Amino acid sequence: MTQKQALKKSLKLYSLYALLSRAYFWMPVFILYFSSLLSLKDVFLLEAVYYVTVFVTEVPSGWFSDTRGRKTTLLLSGSFLVMAYTLFILGNSFFTLAIAQIFLGMGFSFASGTDTSLHLALLEAKGKESEYGKREGKLGALSTMVAALASILGGTIAWLGAYRWAYVLSLFFALLSLLITTMIQDPEKHCVRPKRRAIKQFIQVGKRLSHPRLRFVFVFTVIITVLNHTPYELYQPYAKTLGILSGSAAPLLTGIHAALASLIAAFAAGQSFSLREKIGTKALLISALVLQTLLIGALMIPARMEVFLLLLLRGVPGPLTTPAVRSESAPYLPSEERATFFSLQSLAGRAAFALTLVAYNQGKGDAITGSAALGLTVALLGGLLLLFLPMSPKKEQ
Repeated sequence: MTQKQALKKSLKLYSLYALLSRAYFWMPVFILYFSSLLSLKDVFLLEAVYYVTVFVTEVPSGWFSDTRGRKTTLLLSGSFLVMAYTLFILGNSFFTLAIAQIFLGMGFSFASGTDTSLHLALLEAKGKESEYGKREGKLGALSTMVAALASILGGTIAWLGAYRWAYVLSLFFALLSLLITTMIQDPEKHCVRPKRRAIKQFIQVGKRLSHPRLRFVFVFTVIITVLNHTPYELYQPYAKTLGILSGSAAPLLTGIHAALASLIAAFAAGQSFSLREKIGTKALLISALVLQTLLIGALMIPARMEVFLLLLLRGVPGPLTTPAVRSESAPYLPSEERATFFSLQSLAGRAAFALTLVAYNQGKGDAITGSAALGLTVALLGGLLLLFLPMSPKKEQ
């Protein structure tokens, strides 16, 4: 097989990996699963274990990817996920589930930024880097559809059988994704990678934020991460105020709602590239922020079915803007710094959301409306900041 054929095959394999690796059958039922085994207090502790793991490993995993290679990092990511799902299936104690949460967090951290960096490297090796934004949008749409299918299947199988079966399906797809990763060629395998220590790498990447375009997308990502998580965290508690998530059909209903939200998000992801071409990157990002702001504001209206249905749009801003953010960042980042930059960006967003969660818990009054009010404040202040923050030395056309 020639080098050209190998790269073509690797691009196809990467696309397959990008789709299968996002089949999270457990997503709509994991809280229900944990709650069936542990007290609510322990469930919150398990969530804390996951977020602490992601916080600790997010940036080191980006440095590892930039200095040790994309494929190696993705193989580690896949291995961690396989171990996590295996422990979730076997686990019946807090300790076992906590270890599984650690592996889950590491699996996601090591893939964060590395997957898209490998995608761009493959395109650059073929001289087709100009297709990066369009391909990211298409893959985002397709992978979101896979997530929708996984949600409905995961919820259904948990309803018909047991919660663990959602993790059995996830394990199968994780093993398949890991196998596909072994067959992908790393186009940067023979590149001379920098021998920078982690701290020096972080400082160097931090200096990149002096560029207006990188600074804008970095700030936007931090703000939109907080906003995207707010309706996600609140939609199930809001549904409970309507009496929707009561009884044995709860996992099926959460799966259906998540699937519908993902299908709508998939459509939005498919429009990302064309919308960016028509209205410009900054207008696209601001529009997504406005949409999420409206949804958070709607959560302040108590117990309305119309609001619950409106929350089906909660997944739109992420897939709509992610391809634009990545394609705007990549041209200004050397290959050996991309994964570290994306990891720092992700870490900043997660840290901001963690602080926001603490603020939600400190709020007074009704938990849902109080949290929504704080989220709305963050949205409005963030929107004003982005509106006046320059994106480029030149005016966008």
